[in-house]
Amino acid sequence: MNNETSLKNIYIFVFVIGVAVLSPAATANSCNEQSPNLIALGEGYYELENEYIPTVDEKNQLENLFRQLEGDWLGDLIFKDCKGSVGEPREEYQDATLEVDIELDSAGNLNIHAEKTFAEDNVLRLENLELLNGFWIYDLNMVADNHFVFIEKSRRNNVNAGARLVETRYEIIADQSSLSMQRVTYINGYYASQEEWQLFR
Repeated sequence: MNNETSLKNIYIFVFVIGVAVLSPAATANSCNEQSPNLIALGEGYYELENEYIPTVDEKNQLENLFRQLEGDWLGDLIFKDCKGSVGEPREEYQDATLEVDIELDSAGNLNIHAEKTFAEDNVLRLENLELLNGFWIYDLNMVADNHFVFIEKSRRNNVNAGARLVETRYEIIADQSSLSMQRVTYINGYYASQEEWQLFR
């Protein structure tokens, strides 16, 4: 086994351990596994009318936490993607370094601007996230002052025709000097990908 393969295996091991530590309640870690919400709701899962509206206390908690997160961060990510056919999916992993700028806009939304450098593929990817903007929030759970979980659900057009239902579960744990974010994506109710961020400053 060469050094590159060994390093990749270490990244995957850290990813699995990180999932267990960060989110013991998130049980779906296998390609095509059903979303816990799909299991609970059945066909009702595909309805989008039940938009969650945060309470005043939740908004205040979030705003206080968001203000602590503003600024520049550095770190790493590991991305797990499900490829192949539905019947025979395969898991692929990528790792990248992160440069992140976080700011709170006038509406109280958390804006995340990320530069992801995938050294193995010599690729730089930019991503802008606007979290908790109020349009697609399906559920929110304030676990603690520095720890919250929320779910977004939306219907998005496919490239060729039709549409797909995308559920994204975010879990964020943070303090002044460290931030962990887990993002799990389900397509039409089935596990499709997962991303782990570990940031410091």
